[in-house]
Amino acid sequence: MAWRLAAVFIGLLLAAGLAITAPGDVRLAPRDAGSRRVCAAHPPRPDRELLTRCAFARGRVVWVRRSPGETHLALAAGFHLLVVKLPPGATTPRLGHMAAFTGALVRSRVGLRELEAS
Repeated sequence: MAWRLAAVFIGLLLAAGLAITAPGDVRLAPRDAGSRRVCAAHPPRPDRELLTRCAFARGRVVWVRRSPGETHLALAAGFHLLVVKLPPGATTPRLGHMAAFTGALVRSRVGLRELEAS
């Protein structure tokens, strides 16, 4: 009986994980003119490995960290997890909300993909 409850609980956790990470997408070279214009206006930071000059990500905010002068958040998008660095003064989306960002995609200090939102 206990193993059945454990199996049901694990199944529910997996279903919840899929429901959170499945919505959204990450496009590494968006073709729309608006995204290209935004990326061209904001050069990527030179102190990080550049993965792509222009990327678009839409997904669910699963973590937010605010520190003096900068805000980072984790975005679950299409079974991907990436860090988004918001520009100073940008409105921070709330935890659990869907959000979309465009900018350069770089490798963060800890090895994750980081989108520099413009």
